[in-house]
Amino acid sequence: KLRLIEEAYQKELLVSNIKSQEKERLRIATDLHDEIGALLTTTKLYTDQIDSTETPEELTQLKNKANSLLDETVDNVRRISHDLRPVVLENFGLGEALESVRNQIAETSDIDITANIEDMARFAYEQELALYRIVWELLNNTLKHAEANQIKIGQSSLDGIIKLTYEDDGKGFFPDRKSSGLGLRSIESRLNMLGTEINYLKVDRGIKVSIELEMKYV
Repeated sequence: KLRLIEEAYQKELLVSNIKSQEKERLRIATDLHDEIGALLTTTKLYTDQIDSTETPEELTQLKNKANSLLDETVDNVRRISHDLRPVVLENFGLGEALESVRNQIAETSDIDITANIEDMARFAYEQELALYRIVWELLNNTLKHAEANQIKIGQSSLDGIIKLTYEDDGKGFFPDRKSSGLGLRSIESRLNMLGTEINYLKVDRGIKVSIELEMKYV
């Protein structure tokens, strides 16, 4: 019976992973259509008017408007590209990427966020990327639902084992296999593929989780 329950759970994780991938594809497709598509369409409207302009001043105005829209398009393409393959993570590793995440949240949110990051050697990119995505899933959960005032992220290593911790002082939740949302099931699915799991630690308020993973070195 336990084996059947575990098999059913593994199937649920697989389905959750597929749903998470499809959700991400839909988000990217929406960004491309609603943002990039709209910007390019508007830019074309301006460039189509160039032949009908009568004065140099009108031509300059059209050129400036079109250039401004193209600049915005470039910025959006860079953002979407960064979401697909984080440049900081790829070039400098998980520690620098987590520091970058901390800076992004600090600049765009009133939440007090700290990161205690140990300097360590690079390890397998698929492991770094999975942990990076997991931190973003946890952050999204905190920012959307937790009503937290503080977030703490930690990264350390010992004897080839990386330990990642995440903590907030929000409303907290009670994770179980039946009620976990898509984001939390996505986390478990990613970790399942890495051969490890997430540990929920007892705290007075909010959540605290830890993940331990044997690192594969590059």
